Amino acid sequence: MAAKEYFDYEDFIFNEDQWMMEVAFPLFDEISNRYGECSVDLVSFDCDLNDLETVLAFVKKEEGCYLADMDNLVGAFSAVNYELDGFEEQVSGFDESLVQKS
Repeated sequence: MAAKEYFDYEDFIFNEDQWMMEVAFPLFDEISNRYGECSVDLVSFDCDLNDLETVLAFVKKEEGCYLADMDNLVGAFSAVNYELDGFEEQVSGFDESLVQKS
């Protein structure tokens, strides 16, 4: 269940990052490039944008740690599954009473 949540989260952040790159950031650039036409306090906007970038960088750093840890766990889990593949059959062949039936 945790692995499914992890892979679902990976899909979610991929889509979110794609949206930010394709939609949000180009809109920010458009506003910045057309500041003369806008009735926006560019100093306040710039401060808000810097705050957003600071928080986003922190979140992305933490997210990177989470993804790295989950990658390691999924890799370790896969390695254990690979090592255990066929183990039950080998134990059953050795002594059937050692294998618990569901």
